[in-house]
Amino acid sequence: MTTSSVIHSNAFNFMSFLMLGVDPRTGQYTVTVDLPELKSNRLCGPAVPLQLQFNPLNLEDSGFGVGWNLSLSQYTPVGSMLALSTGENFKVTGSGAQPAIKEKKLDSFHFYNLGADTYRVVHKSGLVETLVTGGSGDKRVALPREIRAPSGHAVNLTYTSFQGGQLLETVRDAFTPLLRIERDPNNQFVRLHLHPDSGPGGTPLASFEMRLNGRQEVTSIILPTAENASWRFNYEQIRGHTCLVKVQTPVGGEELIEYRDGGHPYPNPSAPLQHLPRVTRHTTVPGFGQPDIVVDYTYTTHNFLGNGAAINWLNDGLDNLYRVQTDYEYGSVEALKVGSITQRSVTRTFNRFHLLTEEVTRQGDCVKTVGTDYHSEDVDFDLQPPQFQLPKTVTTRWTRGNQSRTEVESTSFDEYGNLTEQVQASGIRETFSYYPKEGDDGCPADPEGFERNLRTKTVYPAASDDGTATALQTVNRYEALPALDSAADAPNWLVVTRER
Repeated sequence: MTTSSVIHSNAFNFMSFLMLGVDPRTGQYTVTVDLPELKSNRLCGPAVPLQLQFNPLNLEDSGFGVGWNLSLSQYTPVGSMLALSTGENFKVTGSGAQPAIKEKKLDSFHFYNLGADTYRVVHKSGLVETLVTGGSGDKRVALPREIRAPSGHAVNLTYTSFQGGQLLETVRDAFTPLLRIERDPNNQFVRLHLHPDSGPGGTPLASFEMRLNGRQEVTSIILPTAENASWRFNYEQIRGHTCLVKVQTPVGGEELIEYRDGGHPYPNPSAPLQHLPRVTRHTTVPGFGQPDIVVDYTYTTHNFLGNGAAINWLNDGLDNLYRVQTDYEYGSVEALKVGSITQRSVTRTFNRFHLLTEEVTRQGDCVKTVGTDYHSEDVDFDLQPPQFQLPKTVTTRWTRGNQSRTEVESTSFDEYGNLTEQVQASGIRETFSYYPKEGDDGCPADPEGFERNLRTKTVYPAASDDGTATALQTVNRYEALPALDSAADAPNWLVVTRER
């Protein structure tokens, strides 16, 4: 269940890296297979998402095949790396009961060291995870033993030993097992049984099977259907990485992935490995007589690793590009082709914080340009405001010949990442205010120290000729309720008891 990566970059924290397909920031082809979400405690929660993810930069077989893993939070004491179920990865740089995390600017979660190799992750959404360390040697990692909703409802997770590490074995709530995982002793398959005792005669309600080859690569994921529909995968070793080169879908489609150029260079010769492979052509074969869809990718000399910047590569778990103190941009061009002719191109530009600043789409004489300005300032990363990665204005411009149209949307956020104002392109303006985390009239103190509880939302209508529309305001009041008796150590949780 451990996640290993040859490099660390916050470019991997964006959703584009987690979704199926080619990530325009990094040029990596990743796969995410969503299994049915586990609804627990008779729908009282918490819901446990099940996502099987393939990452070509993950070199290990941690129980699900080389490069594959189940998206659970984990903390690796060796290296102090924290990976969240949301897909974000951070280096824990401090010590003590609540160690500092240098690259975490927003107050989106709290991380606690409880001692005795036990850790606690409290998400702003209200979810609480208790991580306990297991395994041996360099495979020691803290994995969730309990995932709890604010109300105190919880699921418990157990693990079995696997190659010195841990492999998730069961997930169960207060009433019944929700998931059971078995890895074949001969390393030929991994089976995930959903609601393993709830089917006919005490059999699993549904089972997914991951087939493995002799190199411990996942060759197929078989779905619980009568015809055994499946995802099928082919790999090649490219510059020391196990990369997908062919994906076949359950509905008969096919994707071909090619890596034709020299890859992403590191900023200096002291980098740990040779150039990082990147996708140069992605071909989708829909089947049923439909034409192939061919997309070529090209990349700038500058890249998300910091090539061309005046920095020395450090493999210390922190983002190297964040150390660049001057303007730095990198990007890629995605070209949809028919034959050798480009029919549509998308040019993307990213800044030194991996933020998408401009996206230009061209097709014929039509051009769509989306420019995004963020709350970042022209200072080093350490001096950036907490909300520096959040958008300030998004300007969308359509042009065709001499004709053009522009729309502008703007957003403001407080230092906790809460949306405080939003102005839509239509002219409608919305403002939001929040109760302080220490509490106020109408809302007790937040039990986990987050500033997140919405006090008011006000909608101001767009300007009109008759001026008859009025503003609409919603005001919330909260009360603290006790958690379940069975969750004795859980704090009170806040619920809306009045909305006016």
